[in-house]
Amino acid sequence: MITNDIEAYFLGLMYAKGDILVLNDDFIEFKINIKFRRPNDESIRKDNIYTKVSKNDSGKEKLESRFTRDLYTIAEEFNRNFDCDFKIILDAHGESDGWGKKTMSIISRPIKNNNEKFTSLFCVDKLDEKTLKKFPFELNIHNSKKYSLAFVQGVCDAASLIPNEASSQNGGNGNPRIQIEPNQDRWELCIGLCQAFQDGLNIRVNNINWGHPQIRTSWKGQNHQFRVSLNDIPNEIQLYRLSYKLDEYDNLYKRSGIQYNPSQYLCPLNKKGIHRGDTIKISKSTLEDLNNSLLHKNLRGLSIDVSGKKSIIVCYLMGCKKCREFVNINID
Repeated sequence: MITNDIEAYFLGLMYAKGDILVLNDDFIEFKINIKFRRPNDESIRKDNIYTKVSKNDSGKEKLESRFTRDLYTIAEEFNRNFDCDFKIILDAHGESDGWGKKTMSIISRPIKNNNEKFTSLFCVDKLDEKTLKKFPFELNIHNSKKYSLAFVQGVCDAASLIPNEASSQNGGNGNPRIQIEPNQDRWELCIGLCQAFQDGLNIRVNNINWGHPQIRTSWKGQNHQFRVSLNDIPNEIQLYRLSYKLDEYDNLYKRSGIQYNPSQYLCPLNKKGIHRGDTIKISKSTLEDLNNSLLHKNLRGLSIDVSGKKSIIVCYLMGCKKCREFVNINID
């Protein structure tokens, strides 16, 4: 059960890039990983990350102090809400010049794996490393705009590419977009995230490029790609809480001259070549890749190789209600 937006935000961070570390038969730790990618910020070294406030010559706070301050603020909010000790781990490895790519983590103290506060939040009886592979649909996050937004913000803070010229900011039609890359083993998350966007926030999902062998080329280890067009996002909705991502997001709006012009239809109504009532035929397969344990059990042993319809087939097989009301799938 969710009681406030901090809990919804925590779930977003955890399901996007978090880990549950099993310590022994009774205790676990939560580890939230936030990937940071930026070409450079005044040639700051990767191992030169400060917690104190430092400023540029212009008087603007430097990126590295803003980022760590954000993380400590989040950890403090979790401490207050969950009555639990969360600490920060700052990654100081990698290239010596420029930011490149880093992973920062917020990690909890050991917690009983049957702690009722958390088991009720994840809708399980016991917390373990498999918990995050299941999505807590029972929470009905999408029924609340407040909780939908907080959940989406957690996912975007952890798993969204920074929306600037260094990322995949434009779609095939040239329109700016947000690209979110949840971990590959989080198959159910994409359906829950789609519900939060479309039902909770009334924002169309542009596409889900699933980490599937018939969708991605070198698919093993590749994350899902979840895309939303900026044109469909109202100005007052902020997809981020981390200040450096929020600034880049605001700047992208300004640079692109974005005007809120939402699609008339929510997914899957806008899909080309797919019409209400269509029946899509797929077949069973014995191919090794299609029976791999990396695939969700709903997808294993099935070939979805139907041109232009692969994503909607995966959504359907993963239980998306909108897709199941829109098309039918026959398995030969």
